[in-house]
Amino acid sequence: MSLLLTLAFAQHVARATQEQAIARERAFFDQVQLSLSIEATNHYIGEPVRLRVTMKNIGSTPVLGYLTALPYRGTTELYYRQPSGEFRRFVTHEMGEEEKNVHVTPEALEPEAEHTSEVTLAFDPQLGTAVLNGPGQYEFKAVYRGIRRIGGKPIESNVVAVTSVAPPAEHVEAMKHYTATGLPQVAQFDPLTTILDRAAVSAASEFVDRYPDSPYAAGVRQGLLQYLTDRVNRRRATVDEKRLYDQFTGGQREP
Repeated sequence: MSLLLTLAFAQHVARATQEQAIARERAFFDQVQLSLSIEATNHYIGEPVRLRVTMKNIGSTPVLGYLTALPYRGTTELYYRQPSGEFRRFVTHEMGEEEKNVHVTPEALEPEAEHTSEVTLAFDPQLGTAVLNGPGQYEFKAVYRGIRRIGGKPIESNVVAVTSVAPPAEHVEAMKHYTATGLPQVAQFDPLTTILDRAAVSAASEFVDRYPDSPYAAGVRQGLLQYLTDRVNRRRATVDEKRLYDQFTGGQREP
């Protein structure tokens, strides 16, 4: 009998804990303010756009939510609007099996606390072009949806704008090379959303060597280094990738 009582009590505690967690997730929609900021408001055509997504608990009690902006998972969605266009959702790709197996759990956000994550947008695979694929003003916003079966009314951020212009004449060749060889995908690299083949890695390495002073080199270099670091840390780097990684880091392994 005592064993049955213990099991019943344990189940009761588990249900109460789950109900409390769900209540905190629902409270997230009433207490959290979502804001979007941007690293720079002026970009050259094709340059990556780096967005900061901030969630702040303006309520008086702790809440639970999916604080890190992962656009491919749908808990927080990113939208952008090209000149004279409508807002469209930015979707990196369909998740692979490895990504689907990554378990994402809600995190606590205390009263007055905030959490900021960064997202890079450079290439839209649905359109097959760079996000900033021409001159003009582009607008971006974020929408938090959480888990549909638990959530309330979606939380929408402010809108931020970016002005895209053609690069100076001395960098037009670099821009054409950058877009023609698919390097915006490298600049947007994320280990869970981007697969780079040998040709892409080679093209990125050649680009930063050939156009080191172009406005596109920094984004390509950053994305390539993130890719190489991920490969080295997972012990999947080829001999050529290890050599390139050492060239970028001076042989010092990044944490």
